[in-house]
Amino acid sequence: MKTIFEKGHPEEGKNVKGKILVMPSSKGSIAWAMSFKQVALEGNAPLAWAFTKIDSKCATAAVSLRIPAVA
Repeated sequence: MKTIFEKGHPEEGKNVKGKILVMPSSKGSIAWAMSFKQVALEGNAPLAWAFTKIDSKCATAAVSLRIPAVA
């Protein structure tokens, strides 16, 4: 998994590897962070995140995957 897979998302199908992702916050359950872990394990992690609001899921993903994040 290296692409944005949410059906109907304007960026659906695009690769996140080496990109800075700008997002309002996380979405859904802790599976949100787990999906990024799978992406990272496959070597396709984003370079960094820029969030409007950091919640616990955002922080968990950033810390556990060692991906820089700002809000």
